[in-house]
Amino acid sequence: MNIKRDKAYPKSVFKYCNLNSNNHTDNFFKNQIWLSNPLGFNDPYDCSITYDSEKILNIIGLNMIKKFLEDIDEEEMSTSTKKDILLSQNPIQNFLSWVEEFCKSPEAKEVQIELIKDIQNMKDFILKDFNEKYRNKLKVSSFSEDNKSLLMWGHYANNHQGFCIEYDLSSMDDNENLKKYLFPVKYSNERFDITDFYIDNVINKEAKDTNRLINSVLYKSEDWEYEKEWRFIITKSEYDGKTVSTPKPKSIYLGSQIKEAHKEQFIKVCKENDIDIYQMKLDGKMYKLNVEKL
Repeated sequence: MNIKRDKAYPKSVFKYCNLNSNNHTDNFFKNQIWLSNPLGFNDPYDCSITYDSEKILNIIGLNMIKKFLEDIDEEEMSTSTKKDILLSQNPIQNFLSWVEEFCKSPEAKEVQIELIKDIQNMKDFILKDFNEKYRNKLKVSSFSEDNKSLLMWGHYANNHQGFCIEYDLSSMDDNENLKKYLFPVKYSNERFDITDFYIDNVINKEAKDTNRLINSVLYKSEDWEYEKEWRFIITKSEYDGKTVSTPKPKSIYLGSQIKEAHKEQFIKVCKENDIDIYQMKLDGKMYKLNVEKL
């Protein structure tokens, strides 16, 4: 995987965790992170894609027509007519028009109906096919540059009762897995266009520039820009586990509303493993969080 990052690594990244899921707590104790499939994200528009359906359907339709033309003998359609149809601006429509005008047999009508039906079904199939063949094979884990976001503590750390883990990227080698597979999210009001990737990899089966597949899960709406998100992304072909090992965290931050029993548990583990531990405190005058070392 060789994707050019359009921004420098931050000094640290933070992972918000909730205590309603045993996965987060266990993973922290075991120095690992949970990997999710992007198709299961809670935001239905996260990683939304777009594509030029007309361009894709023209290529798919052209391939279908080529197969149909191969079965039509020279007496019924001349080689020059076949060539004119294939080289025309709209080969699908020209082929259907030819069938309508010159072919009166029931078999020809069946071909016409079958082709129209296949092309109509393709629009729904394109997205389903792309998700199942490609995005379903990605594994993702989310991080942030910011550990003081009131919104993220509320959304991802069960209303400030959870915790947040800090990983020090500045101390990691670039080949360390957590850093090697970490990419910044791109915030845009335009969805990622998969047209060329789909044509090359799905239709033509040429396996060109698979990095565009990774980019397809790095796009989010500008509404989420406050999250300053980075994503760990790896393909199933590179790693097929549900969790992946991480370096020892630099620090852990407890939510301002964490329960005392959980707080004592984390203090004990952090002292045993020489991990700095802090607790978030709501500022007395402003809507912001302060950090207090424990």
